[in-house]
Amino acid sequence: MAASVELVVGIEHGEGCTCQRLAPFEYTITPVVVDRACPGLKRPTPRDHVDGRLIITWPAASFGVVNGWGVTLHDADTGEQIVTVTRLAIVLGDDEGFGGGPVEAVLTALTDANGKLLPAGAPVVPDETGEGFRTAVFRYAVSEMRVAEPCPSNPADGGC
Repeated sequence: MAASVELVVGIEHGEGCTCQRLAPFEYTITPVVVDRACPGLKRPTPRDHVDGRLIITWPAASFGVVNGWGVTLHDADTGEQIVTVTRLAIVLGDDEGFGGGPVEAVLTALTDANGKLLPAGAPVVPDETGEGFRTAVFRYAVSEMRVAEPCPSNPADGGC
């Protein structure tokens, strides 16, 4: 039976390096001075593999942390708020690693009978079992992230 393990592979750090040495790779890495016009740098644009662009507004931190309750999501192209999301995951990077692509938001959201994102106010559609609701996963390129203004500490000042 195979086991999986997570590890970080790097390049030997010079004299005194205490990292475990591996056998050399079977290919050679050729260093280059990067030319921004190089066709090898062309990656798919976010529109090639996502459902749209998203603006995420995080609530102001309370007690030193950002809480997931109160996050708002807006479609960057239409301005419409997306309110039927049941799960949000932020993806930094792509198959090439951290920094290798656009920041993406993976949303699990309620859908209509055709698998389209359920708009605000639309009736939910039961799933095939009749015990839950239809959902699907949607990928959005994150076009902007904001942090909301903190709430006044005094409810008489407007509260939240």
